Amino acid sequence: LGVRYGEHLRVSVAANQGGRKYMEDRVHIETVRKEDGSIKFTFFGIFDGHGGHEASEYVRRNLLNNIMQSDLFDSDDDDDILEAIRLGFLTTHHGIWKVVSEWPRTASGYTSTAGTTASVAIIRNGKLYTGHVGDSAIILLKRSYNIEDLVPHRLTVDHKPESEDEQARIRIAGGSVALKSGVARVVWTLRRSTPTESIPFLAVARSLGDVWSYCEDTKEFIVSPEPDLAVEELTGDDVCLILASDGLTNVLGPIQVFIFHHTNLARVLVANAFRNWRHLRADNVTAIAVCFTSYLLKLSSLFLLLCSVNESVDKVFISDPECVIRISPFAALKLFTYRTPILYKGARDPNFAVVEYVGPGFITHNEECLIEEHYRASCMDANYTDIMEEIAPESVLSLNPKIDPSIMCSDLNVHSMRQMRRNCDHCKLHLLRLELKYDLGTQALKLLDFHIFFSSCFLQRRVTRSTSKVTVEVH
Repeated sequence: LGVRYGEHLRVSVAANQGGRKYMEDRVHIETVRKEDGSIKFTFFGIFDGHGGHEASEYVRRNLLNNIMQSDLFDSDDDDDILEAIRLGFLTTHHGIWKVVSEWPRTASGYTSTAGTTASVAIIRNGKLYTGHVGDSAIILLKRSYNIEDLVPHRLTVDHKPESEDEQARIRIAGGSVALKSGVARVVWTLRRSTPTESIPFLAVARSLGDVWSYCEDTKEFIVSPEPDLAVEELTGDDVCLILASDGLTNVLGPIQVFIFHHTNLARVLVANAFRNWRHLRADNVTAIAVCFTSYLLKLSSLFLLLCSVNESVDKVFISDPECVIRISPFAALKLFTYRTPILYKGARDPNFAVVEYVGPGFITHNEECLIEEHYRASCMDANYTDIMEEIAPESVLSLNPKIDPSIMCSDLNVHSMRQMRRNCDHCKLHLLRLELKYDLGTQALKLLDFHIFFSSCFLQRRVTRSTSKVTVEVH
């Protein structure tokens, strides 16, 4: 039917501070559409900062725009598109070089040492384009010969100083590698009035930022901003794409990464990563999960359709970090799913700070605990069952929402999570009637009324039955 693979996506994102002092991971997700509303491309980026959040935040805000500014990006030639991605990386890196003097200095008074990994994936015209520096991973899950089995293919190779290829490049650029506590690190040569001092400093060999690594003798950055680039055609065997910071990949093996049929895969991945960190002080952990769906596939029974998305996908994930977004050629739908808690119980940095950062998929530890309390309270009544067991998703023919403003109450739960942060203590509970037409399989049509009570995070769906209607409450 002329439908390209990669046009129908189900996207989730989760980010957590772990036990680190600050939150330095950043995420950017965007769908760019043509004038007729069809998809031009979808962009996913994950940026694991170090030495401060300034570099990862700068790259989040500028990398995509810098890629798009190249005329080569509008080409249909793969090499041109990859070159546009490469130029976007280099332009962003040099942009950091221009503004780094404005960032907070180190405790010793040196210019900021902030830098960041950058791993990006662009889905366009049925192809997957990737570019990366550092050790944030891009993994593609494929079906095996046994259709029930899923096989992960890592599309990126970590840029680590212990790599022989990276060591050779570092030497040519005028740098060196040394061990510190058994870990290979790029050396930072500090020039003082006295003889120079060499410090084993950075555990990644490529990044954006890290302008301290510029070598005057060779006129090159020892920590290179040059990305690895690749493109491949998406096929019907491709099931899911994962982008993850090393806080996840360091503790989850490739087979552990994939639990495909879960409702919110990104949150499952982050929650599982923290289980593997156990009581150690966990790194920031961030994951983007992009599940490919057939154009014939209806909404999974694990999902509840909420509304269409008429704004930036990135902004939706900021305002509703736990949602899932389904992207299709001419529309985007926001979905809410069964809740997966991310409850961090490991050690924390002695100077752990509750950050003011607000970003896609990010929820603070305190917010997670508060939301989970509300969720558990809503699970007390066991006299409910799941309506989705009754109605197969492929049988749904139409859904007509109508808001009934007559129901109201005072309940903190009904607020969005961002409103919860402002400690508002009064609200209204809205009743949404969904007139659902579905096919019973005998060519007969049936009309059901769903009464959906909205609350803050749509933590749980419950249903009661009567002879005349089915009522679903969303707590």
